[in-house]
Amino acid sequence: MGVCLKTMTTILFVGIGGFLGFLASTFIYNLVLVWISSNPAWVYWVTVAACVVLGCILGYYFMKLVFILTTSSFGSYLFLKGIS
Repeated sequence: MGVCLKTMTTILFVGIGGFLGFLASTFIYNLVLVWISSNPAWVYWVTVAACVVLGCILGYYFMKLVFILTTSSFGSYLFLKGIS
């Protein structure tokens, strides 16, 4: 049971890192790489793949930090939503 829970937690944080990598790649592409005129679809997909892989790796190595930031952000959102 403990091994399964640890594995699922690791998969969750790697998935969160991959999603944040995708968001970062979209931001980077729209900010900087949108002016590339030679084969922009290729540049977009390479940027997405690289950022998703990097996000997955960072999500795995910084699980504790991601957990702290996620719970604090979600908790503060719920606190403010409860006040209003």
